[in-house]
Amino acid sequence: MEPRTVNIQELKKLFEQWYKVRLQDIEELKEIKRQIDQCIKRTIFLNEEVSDEYVMICYGHAVITSDSSKIIDSLQNEIMENESRLKDQLKYYFLFFQASYCFDKYKFQEALELFKRAERYLYAVSWSAEEAEYNYKLAGLYYSLDKYLVSINCVNKARKLFQEVGNQMRRLAACDTIYGLNCCELRQYEEAEEHYYDALEYAQKTNYTLLIMQIYHNLGLMYAQQNMSAAAILWLSKAAKYGENHHKTYFLLCREHFKINHVKEGLEAFNKGVALCEASGSKADLQRFSMLYAFYCERDTEAFEKKYHEGIDFFIKEKLWHRVKEYSIELAHYYTHHSNYKKAVRYYELYIESEQNILEGEILK
Repeated sequence: MEPRTVNIQELKKLFEQWYKVRLQDIEELKEIKRQIDQCIKRTIFLNEEVSDEYVMICYGHAVITSDSSKIIDSLQNEIMENESRLKDQLKYYFLFFQASYCFDKYKFQEALELFKRAERYLYAVSWSAEEAEYNYKLAGLYYSLDKYLVSINCVNKARKLFQEVGNQMRRLAACDTIYGLNCCELRQYEEAEEHYYDALEYAQKTNYTLLIMQIYHNLGLMYAQQNMSAAAILWLSKAAKYGENHHKTYFLLCREHFKINHVKEGLEAFNKGVALCEASGSKADLQRFSMLYAFYCERDTEAFEKKYHEGIDFFIKEKLWHRVKEYSIELAHYYTHHSNYKKAVRYYELYIESEQNILEGEILK
């Protein structure tokens, strides 16, 4: 086909479809992105506005589909070179996708700052489902920051807006899963289970495999939090077999097997989880697996202390304060149990310091 000047209205319609479909169906999203790419290839000229919109969609698509960090960083740098000319709508999406990427990398404080900056430009996006999506993402972030009541408030806002928009059943089911996670942390297990089963009913009817896997995982997490390892293993094993395997599921499977002295099964889950982390390049999760192994298989040895010290130092360097908080209190308890009170005090203090850093990260300039 001969190159031609792109039909702007045709392209803008595809852009609009991409933004809407990204909340509903990842496979359809990939097809629309393919159509956009083909349309772009057939043109000999793109004005600045269309070019900016196209690069933004490429960036958002790379974040959503978990493309390589190299590609995501390259697209981000390209956008930043022309950031001053971006319209407010594109400024919103740029900050929103940056925040989502930081969230995926466990950089929660940085993600929160970017989400708050994005909120200033939310007015420029006319589709009300975007406000719902913003609150949905914020709910997930606040859950990760242990701000459960704030998270519930955000997910309730998201649910209400998604209901008003209509045709957003997948996102409504996803809201149920976040609500369930918060209920678990507040020890409201019956309510959590109700939300999970509501979401599961929809996911199974529509064969939404990714959500089915997530719900199975969350049910396993819920039983793990209640020290019901056998029930947790049942659901986590279903999650591992259904849809895409995820290192977080194998982390919990490993831990719950170790808890009840299923060493062989625990090591199998450990090896699978580590392999997935190595494939994805997730250094933070590799540290967690190393510390999990040390906790159950190298307890009361120099290797245990060494791995915990290395892990905590890594999380401090990466400013992953929620992980510093989690593991410093474990190490403080360990030293207290062994009457090494000087070291115990050091890690109790680090626990308090990490909690303070988390709070300060939420107070934005």
